[in-house]
Amino acid sequence: MLRGDWQVLESSEVDNFASLPIRGLEAEGARLALDENGARHLLVRTGIPAREWSEADSPLKDAVRTLTFGGVRESFLDVRCATPRLFDVFDELVLDVLEASAGTADPGAAIDRSLGQWRAMFRAMSVGAFGKNRRYGLFAELTVLSACVEHIGASAIQMWTGPLGRPHDFELPNGCLEVKAVASTSTDVTIHGFGQLAIDRATLDLLVFSVAESADGSTLAEMIRSIETRVGAGALTAALARIGYATPGPDERLVITDSFAIRVTGQLPALTVETVDASALTGISHVEYAIPLALLTEHADARPVAALIASGMHR
Repeated sequence: MLRGDWQVLESSEVDNFASLPIRGLEAEGARLALDENGARHLLVRTGIPAREWSEADSPLKDAVRTLTFGGVRESFLDVRCATPRLFDVFDELVLDVLEASAGTADPGAAIDRSLGQWRAMFRAMSVGAFGKNRRYGLFAELTVLSACVEHIGASAIQMWTGPLGRPHDFELPNGCLEVKAVASTSTDVTIHGFGQLAIDRATLDLLVFSVAESADGSTLAEMIRSIETRVGAGALTAALARIGYATPGPDERLVITDSFAIRVTGQLPALTVETVDASALTGISHVEYAIPLALLTEHADARPVAALIASGMHR
């Protein structure tokens, strides 16, 4: 029901904060909004006092703040989700709380009261979000981020675009990088969506890191602290929060045992809007597929991954 509205907002040319009224609920001041970081918002007019953002350890946050639409400044309950993998759940929340607030004197206050169970659900999903595969994947991405920081300093954090919901994990000055982690037992690499292997800039390289547990390795928390000493805590914390990583999980020590890169070209099998017939794309909102590791190694680039990252940092 909401998908079309989100698509309208995503295609908007507004740089800062794009919003539109929810059809049928204009009188309640209910709006959907998309901010500059790609986070989704539900806005509902309210008379409850202003307050700062809540639920710092959850992908679902809410605040009461003053906003201006159509030249009119009013107080709104702002419910925000910045984690793309939870956007479908957020849509369910929007529909549920709007139904619960129908006909009430203060819809924002009614929604605020009904958010309790949803807050608990999002916290639980956040805690459970970082299973072993996601921790390995984050370790690989932080390895690349650390290498980028070594080359150009703190501004490299802005090139880690995966947490912003962009198609590729890194957008460097000289091309894009998609980062994947595999364990010793992995037989393939999973690709999410039609955009991950879509070539929408000059070059796209797929980096595959073999990650293993080792007493000589580093924990995620140690990796994060190491990067924070060079880029500051604020920007990195914000990026981690967008992917649902708010507090340290298991303290396993990880190490990169091997890595290779593939220059993504038409020779690499991939599902993208260019390779899939347009008629087959109709009605498909999500796709996930696996490419065998053995096939990927056949396409491996002769250049070391470190050299490829370095070349991507400089035009």
